[in-house]
Amino acid sequence: MEIRHISLSTDYPRYVQWWKFWRFPPPPQECLPAFGRELFALNDHICAAWIYHDKTAPIAWLEWIVSNPHVEREVRNVGLDHLIDCMCDEAKTIGVNVIFTSVKNAALINRLEKLDFKKGDDGVTQYVRRIA
Repeated sequence: MEIRHISLSTDYPRYVQWWKFWRFPPPPQECLPAFGRELFALNDHICAAWIYHDKTAPIAWLEWIVSNPHVEREVRNVGLDHLIDCMCDEAKTIGVNVIFTSVKNAALINRLEKLDFKKGDDGVTQYVRRIA
């Protein structure tokens, strides 16, 4: 498995297709941060996610998590876990010690809980994972 930096100028159309398949409105390209990563394995693009980080505070926002609907479910599951863990590890190297995210998808909620994210609020389901 290889974690790659995302090049929005070439990769964005692929992610738009994935978001649309999963019935999720694609974010505007200009709203995605430079800290985007993709997992590539088995000669295919598996999943992607982005982290927003302001260097003045040790918190970051993990968002726009999406997976390739055309790869096997187990490959997606392993890939998403690996990508999220790797992004948290990379964020830690730049001084982040808390990762925040907001989700409503039940499968993603279960995945985040399995990866040590803690529920932060009711009504607006948010998860926080301390990484330091």
